[in-house]
Amino acid sequence: MKKINSTDEKKILLDMLLYFDELCQKHHLNYTLDSGTLLGAARHQGFIPWDDDIDVALPLPDYLKFITLKEFRECDNQYVLHEARYEKKNNENYHYPYAKLEDRTTYVKYEEKYDKGGVFIDVFPLTAYPNDTNECYSLVDEMEKLRWKIFVGLTKYNNPLKKVIALLISKEYRSYRNKMMTDAFAVPYDNAKYVGNIFWASKNNYKKIPKVYLDHYIKLPFEDREFNVISNYKSLLRILYGNWEVLPPKSQRMSHSMSIYKK
Repeated sequence: MKKINSTDEKKILLDMLLYFDELCQKHHLNYTLDSGTLLGAARHQGFIPWDDDIDVALPLPDYLKFITLKEFRECDNQYVLHEARYEKKNNENYHYPYAKLEDRTTYVKYEEKYDKGGVFIDVFPLTAYPNDTNECYSLVDEMEKLRWKIFVGLTKYNNPLKKVIALLISKEYRSYRNKMMTDAFAVPYDNAKYVGNIFWASKNNYKKIPKVYLDHYIKLPFEDREFNVISNYKSLLRILYGNWEVLPPKSQRMSHSMSIYKK
Protein backbone atom coordinates (compact mmCIF):
# COMPACT_ATOMS: atom_id res chain seq x y z
CA MET A 1 0.00 0.00 0.00
CA LYS A 2 1.10 3.56 -0.72
CA LYS A 3 0.57 6.33 1.80
CA ILE A 4 -1.27 9.31 0.36
CA ASN A 5 -1.42 12.94 1.44
CA SER A 6 -4.33 15.20 2.34
CA THR A 7 -4.69 16.52 -1.21
CA ASP A 8 -5.06 13.00 -2.61
CA GLU A 9 -7.54 12.10 0.13
CA LYS A 10 -9.70 15.12 -0.65
CA LYS A 11 -9.75 14.12 -4.33
CA ILE A 12 -11.01 10.66 -3.30
CA LEU A 13 -13.63 12.23 -1.02
CA LEU A 14 -14.80 14.54 -3.78
CA ASP A 15 -15.17 11.61 -6.17
CA MET A 16 -17.26 9.82 -3.54
CA LEU A 17 -19.43 12.89 -3.07
CA LEU A 18 -19.98 13.07 -6.84
CA TYR A 19 -21.00 9.41 -6.81
CA PHE A 20 -23.37 10.04 -3.91
CA ASP A 21 -24.87 13.05 -5.70
CA GLU A 22 -25.39 11.03 -8.90
CA LEU A 23 -27.17 8.29 -6.95
CA CYS A 24 -29.48 10.79 -5.29
CA GLN A 25 -30.29 12.45 -8.59
CA LYS A 26 -30.88 9.10 -10.27
CA HIS A 27 -33.30 7.95 -7.56
CA HIS A 28 -34.88 11.38 -6.91
CA LEU A 29 -33.67 11.65 -3.31
CA ASN A 30 -33.28 14.93 -1.45
CA TYR A 31 -30.09 15.58 0.49
CA THR A 32 -28.03 18.44 1.86
CA LEU A 33 -24.37 18.96 2.62
CA ASP A 34 -24.11 18.88 6.40
CA SER A 35 -21.93 19.90 9.35
CA GLY A 36 -18.34 20.80 8.42
CA THR A 37 -18.94 20.12 4.73
CA LEU A 38 -21.82 22.61 4.65
CA LEU A 39 -19.69 25.08 6.57
CA GLY A 40 -16.87 24.56 4.08
CA ALA A 41 -19.17 25.15 1.12
CA ALA A 42 -20.61 28.32 2.64
CA ARG A 43 -17.38 29.84 3.95
CA HIS A 44 -14.63 28.38 1.73
CA GLN A 45 -16.47 27.15 -1.40
CA GLY A 46 -14.91 23.77 -0.69
CA PHE A 47 -13.20 21.84 2.07
CA ILE A 48 -12.38 23.65 5.28
CA PRO A 49 -8.57 23.81 4.88
CA TRP A 50 -7.87 21.77 8.03
CA ASP A 51 -10.83 19.39 7.63
CA ASP A 52 -10.53 15.92 6.12
CA ASP A 53 -14.00 14.39 5.90
CA ILE A 54 -17.40 14.87 4.27
CA ASP A 55 -20.85 14.89 5.86
CA VAL A 56 -24.19 14.67 4.08
CA ALA A 57 -27.72 14.29 5.41
CA LEU A 58 -31.05 13.14 3.99
CA PRO A 59 -34.60 13.56 5.30
CA LEU A 60 -35.52 10.30 7.02
CA PRO A 61 -37.86 9.01 4.24
CA ASP A 62 -35.11 9.59 1.64
CA TYR A 63 -32.44 8.11 3.91
CA LEU A 64 -34.43 4.89 4.34
CA LYS A 65 -34.73 4.62 0.55
CA PHE A 66 -31.04 5.43 0.05
CA ILE A 67 -29.73 2.63 2.26
CA THR A 68 -31.75 0.06 0.29
CA LEU A 69 -30.60 1.08 -3.20
CA LYS A 70 -29.74 -1.81 -5.50
CA GLU A 71 -26.29 -0.33 -6.18
CA PHE A 72 -25.20 -1.32 -2.66
CA ARG A 73 -26.00 -4.98 -3.30
CA GLU A 74 -23.40 -5.15 -6.07
CA CYS A 75 -20.26 -6.81 -4.71
CA ASP A 76 -17.90 -5.38 -7.34
CA ASN A 77 -18.80 -1.74 -6.68
CA GLN A 78 -15.86 0.49 -5.79
CA TYR A 79 -17.98 1.95 -3.02
CA VAL A 80 -19.54 -0.01 -0.19
CA LEU A 81 -22.28 1.15 2.16
CA HIS A 82 -21.84 0.49 5.86
CA GLU A 83 -25.02 0.48 7.92
CA ALA A 84 -26.45 -1.73 10.65
CA ARG A 85 -28.55 -3.69 8.15
CA TYR A 86 -25.40 -4.48 6.11
CA GLU A 87 -23.32 -5.70 9.03
CA LYS A 88 -23.60 -9.39 8.17
CA LYS A 89 -23.30 -8.81 4.42
CA ASN A 90 -20.06 -6.87 4.95
CA ASN A 91 -18.79 -9.35 7.56
CA GLU A 92 -18.00 -6.60 10.04
CA ASN A 93 -18.78 -5.15 13.43
CA TYR A 94 -20.42 -1.84 12.56
CA HIS A 95 -20.76 0.42 15.58
CA TYR A 96 -22.58 3.48 14.28
CA PRO A 97 -26.33 4.25 14.13
CA TYR A 98 -25.95 6.10 10.82
CA ALA A 99 -24.48 5.05 7.47
CA LYS A 100 -21.04 5.50 5.94
CA LEU A 101 -20.09 5.26 2.28
CA GLU A 102 -16.56 3.86 1.90
CA ASP A 103 -14.02 3.69 -0.92
CA ARG A 104 -12.78 0.08 -1.08
CA THR A 105 -9.50 1.07 -2.75
CA THR A 106 -8.21 2.87 0.35
CA TYR A 107 -7.25 2.00 3.91
CA VAL A 108 -7.26 4.29 6.95
CA LYS A 109 -5.13 3.70 10.03
CA TYR A 110 -6.44 5.57 13.07
CA GLU A 111 -4.20 6.70 15.91
CA GLU A 112 -6.82 7.28 18.60
CA LYS A 113 -9.60 4.77 17.94
CA TYR A 114 -10.23 1.14 17.04
CA ASP A 115 -11.83 1.43 13.63
CA LYS A 116 -11.00 0.12 10.22
CA GLY A 117 -11.93 0.55 6.60
CA GLY A 118 -11.24 3.04 3.86
CA VAL A 119 -11.86 6.70 3.23
CA PHE A 120 -15.55 7.40 3.84
CA ILE A 121 -18.29 10.00 3.95
CA ASP A 122 -20.83 10.10 6.78
CA VAL A 123 -24.44 9.76 5.66
CA PHE A 124 -26.87 11.00 8.32
CA PRO A 125 -30.65 10.70 8.57
CA LEU A 126 -32.55 13.85 9.52
CA THR A 127 -35.03 12.30 11.93
CA ALA A 128 -38.02 13.83 13.67
CA TYR A 129 -37.85 15.36 17.14
CA PRO A 130 -40.74 14.91 19.59
CA ASN A 131 -43.04 17.93 19.63
CA ASP A 132 -43.32 17.63 23.42
CA THR A 133 -40.50 19.54 25.13
CA ASN A 134 -39.91 16.98 27.88
CA GLU A 135 -39.93 14.06 25.45
CA CYS A 136 -37.48 15.93 23.23
CA TYR A 137 -35.11 16.55 26.15
CA SER A 138 -35.28 12.90 27.23
CA LEU A 139 -34.52 11.62 23.73
CA VAL A 140 -31.58 13.97 23.22
CA ASP A 141 -30.22 13.03 26.66
CA GLU A 142 -30.50 9.34 25.77
CA MET A 143 -28.72 9.84 22.44
CA GLU A 144 -25.87 11.67 24.11
CA LYS A 145 -25.34 8.92 26.70
CA LEU A 146 -25.53 6.08 24.17
CA ARG A 147 -23.20 7.87 21.74
CA TRP A 148 -20.68 8.32 24.57
CA LYS A 149 -20.73 4.56 25.22
CA ILE A 150 -20.19 3.75 21.55
CA PHE A 151 -17.20 6.06 21.23
CA VAL A 152 -15.65 5.04 24.55
CA GLY A 153 -15.73 1.48 23.22
CA LEU A 154 -13.85 2.58 20.10
CA THR A 155 -11.25 4.77 21.81
CA LYS A 156 -7.65 3.67 22.37
CA TYR A 157 -6.53 4.28 25.96
CA ASN A 158 -3.06 4.01 27.50
CA ASN A 159 -4.42 3.67 31.02
CA PRO A 160 -4.91 -0.07 31.79
CA LEU A 161 -8.12 0.47 33.78
CA LYS A 162 -9.64 2.60 31.03
CA LYS A 163 -8.64 -0.06 28.50
CA VAL A 164 -10.58 -2.71 30.42
CA ILE A 165 -13.62 -0.47 30.85
CA ALA A 166 -13.60 0.41 27.15
CA LEU A 167 -13.33 -3.27 26.20
CA LEU A 168 -16.31 -4.19 28.37
CA ILE A 169 -18.38 -1.32 26.99
CA SER A 170 -17.45 -2.17 23.39
CA LYS A 171 -18.91 -5.68 23.70
CA GLU A 172 -22.40 -4.16 23.98
CA TYR A 173 -22.12 -1.80 21.00
CA ARG A 174 -25.03 -3.41 19.13
CA SER A 175 -27.43 -2.74 21.97
CA TYR A 176 -26.37 0.93 22.13
CA ARG A 177 -26.47 1.38 18.35
CA ASN A 178 -29.79 -0.41 17.90
CA LYS A 179 -31.36 1.52 20.78
CA MET A 180 -30.34 4.81 19.16
CA MET A 181 -31.77 3.76 15.80
CA THR A 182 -35.00 2.30 17.17
CA ASP A 183 -35.84 5.31 19.32
CA ALA A 184 -34.82 7.94 16.77
CA PHE A 185 -36.73 6.32 13.91
CA ALA A 186 -39.80 5.72 16.10
CA VAL A 187 -40.63 9.43 16.46
CA PRO A 188 -43.53 10.16 14.05
CA TYR A 189 -42.05 12.01 11.09
CA ASP A 190 -45.09 13.36 9.26
CA ASN A 191 -46.42 15.51 12.11
CA ALA A 192 -43.07 16.63 13.49
CA LYS A 193 -42.29 20.34 13.69
CA TYR A 194 -38.54 19.86 13.98
CA VAL A 195 -35.97 17.48 12.49
CA GLY A 196 -32.22 17.11 12.64
CA ASN A 197 -29.19 14.89 13.11
CA ILE A 198 -30.24 13.67 16.55
CA PHE A 199 -27.45 11.07 16.67
CA TRP A 200 -25.01 13.95 17.28
CA ALA A 201 -27.35 16.08 19.40
CA SER A 202 -26.46 17.07 22.94
CA LYS A 203 -28.11 18.94 25.79
CA ASN A 204 -26.03 21.98 24.79
CA ASN A 205 -27.08 21.81 21.13
CA TYR A 206 -30.18 19.89 20.07
CA LYS A 207 -29.18 20.42 16.40
CA LYS A 208 -32.86 20.63 15.50
CA ILE A 209 -34.23 22.72 12.65
CA PRO A 210 -37.78 23.51 11.51
CA LYS A 211 -38.96 20.68 9.30
CA VAL A 212 -40.09 23.17 6.65
CA TYR A 213 -36.39 23.82 5.95
CA LEU A 214 -36.35 20.49 4.10
CA ASP A 215 -38.94 21.66 1.59
CA HIS A 216 -36.54 23.69 -0.57
CA TYR A 217 -32.97 23.16 -1.82
CA ILE A 218 -30.41 25.16 -3.75
CA LYS A 219 -26.90 24.49 -5.07
CA LEU A 220 -23.68 25.74 -3.47
CA PRO A 221 -20.19 25.59 -5.00
CA PHE A 222 -17.86 23.04 -3.47
CA GLU A 223 -14.41 22.48 -5.00
CA ASP A 224 -15.44 23.73 -8.47
CA ARG A 225 -18.59 21.60 -8.37
CA GLU A 226 -22.08 22.26 -7.05
CA PHE A 227 -24.04 20.22 -4.53
CA ASN A 228 -27.38 20.38 -2.77
CA VAL A 229 -27.96 22.34 0.42
CA ILE A 230 -31.19 23.36 2.08
CA SER A 231 -32.12 26.88 1.01
CA ASN A 232 -32.07 28.02 4.66
CA TYR A 233 -28.52 26.73 5.07
CA LYS A 234 -27.36 29.92 6.81
CA SER A 235 -29.96 29.40 9.54
CA LEU A 236 -28.78 25.79 9.91
CA LEU A 237 -25.17 26.94 10.22
CA ARG A 238 -26.14 29.42 12.94
CA ILE A 239 -27.86 26.60 14.83
CA LEU A 240 -24.81 24.33 14.49
CA TYR A 241 -21.96 26.81 14.92
CA GLY A 242 -23.25 30.20 16.03
CA ASN A 243 -21.20 32.92 14.29
CA TRP A 244 -20.12 30.54 11.53
CA GLU A 245 -18.60 33.19 9.24
CA VAL A 246 -15.75 33.87 11.68
CA LEU A 247 -12.72 31.56 11.54
CA PRO A 248 -12.00 29.69 14.79
CA PRO A 249 -8.71 30.24 16.67
CA LYS A 250 -5.75 28.32 15.28
CA SER A 251 -5.78 26.08 18.36
CA GLN A 252 -9.20 24.76 17.31
CA ARG A 253 -8.32 24.04 13.68
CA MET A 254 -7.78 20.32 14.05
CA SER A 255 -8.01 17.39 11.64
CA HIS A 256 -8.47 13.72 12.44
CA SER A 257 -5.47 11.69 13.66
CA MET A 258 -5.05 9.10 10.92
CA SER A 259 -2.88 7.88 8.08
CA ILE A 260 -4.37 7.04 4.67
CA TYR A 261 -3.14 4.48 2.16
CA LYS A 262 -4.03 3.54 -1.39
CA LYS A 263 -4.28 -0.22 -1.88
